[in-house]
Amino acid sequence: SFTDTDWLRGDWSLLVDGTVAKRGRLFLPKCAPGREVRVSLPCGVPLGSSEVFLNIRWVANRANGVFHPRDEVGCEQIVLRVASPRRIKSPRKADVEMTQDSTALLVVTPAFRTEWDKRSGQLVSLRDKSGLLLTAGPEPALWRAAIDNDGIKLWTGQESKPLGRWKYLGLDRVRSSDFRFRSSRKGGVIVLKATANLSGRGRPTDAAWQTVVRFDASDSFLVEHSLVLKASDMTDLPRAGATWVTAPGIDQLRYHGRGPQENYNDRKRGAFIGIHESTVTRECFSYVLPQETGHHCDLRWLELRAGDGRGMRFDFPVPLEANALHFTANDLFRATHTTDLEPRPETILTIDAAHRGLGSGSCGPDALPEYRLTKRAYKWAYRVSILPPPR
Repeated sequence: SFTDTDWLRGDWSLLVDGTVAKRGRLFLPKCAPGREVRVSLPCGVPLGSSEVFLNIRWVANRANGVFHPRDEVGCEQIVLRVASPRRIKSPRKADVEMTQDSTALLVVTPAFRTEWDKRSGQLVSLRDKSGLLLTAGPEPALWRAAIDNDGIKLWTGQESKPLGRWKYLGLDRVRSSDFRFRSSRKGGVIVLKATANLSGRGRPTDAAWQTVVRFDASDSFLVEHSLVLKASDMTDLPRAGATWVTAPGIDQLRYHGRGPQENYNDRKRGAFIGIHESTVTRECFSYVLPQETGHHCDLRWLELRAGDGRGMRFDFPVPLEANALHFTANDLFRATHTTDLEPRPETILTIDAAHRGLGSGSCGPDALPEYRLTKRAYKWAYRVSILPPPR
């Protein structure tokens, strides 16, 4: 509330499926302290079923107290229409071929070629006509580079904090056991299925992991993950996700979700949903004590490209969370200062079904219960597509 509001201007934009459709300005009527004024909606809601948001940013027209011209005084993103969950569509016909020997399996389409290690269930390579795109994945991801609120990694006496509990569970060193890998062909669709038990403390009953990859199209494939937490103390984890590793040189990032700043499930309201562009290099914030960084919530899709144009798109029918960095979680956790970090030439992409909130545990309460991961099972799916060269 301000006694004099003629120094404030509202800039509004209407977003339809993440793209700005209209924009304009709002001017506030006078508003006394503790009072309210009504401002009419500056535009109509377009017909259709697309997701629609109204973004409003209140900006200083002129200097007033601590505010300088063009300073942002406040902002809000208003939901005008929620889109229905999107289905992951697959074509009825897929030109897909499979060959294998005792250790390797190849799946080839006119658009790409993948090789899988049958002993680990891991991808060895994904190539399209322009070159190498992926070199590893999907690997289970239950660990994050602890933030200060989780527990100060350089201090003792952190056993009662989330970091101490996560290290006791061995989440920073999870290994697979009882691994199984199967392949099949059903109606022209090739299906790969990998299952394993997971533990970082030598207990195969801690968690069960499953990944199913369906090659049902000539330019894309469907990935489905399942994580079941079996041990009673395997709860309130940092994340439930899967990690992929790209070829070196893939640094261009574009996504439809919350940004451009990093955001988490309990700190995301100030990060607007929209289509944002960045680089993987810029996604790493230089915290004095390196820790988890670059996370984004409510992602509809994400694209990664190299400078030569080759790239991939990850489509999420139900919004997911992810980060793309030139560091693994353990790279960040082992570093004690930014000067210790040596960026990898590859991009480490982690796609999460859920990621724990941040809280304020270093000087206040831990993450509130609704922002912790307390479910016993997680399922998530997405489609990986080959991007055509930019025009």
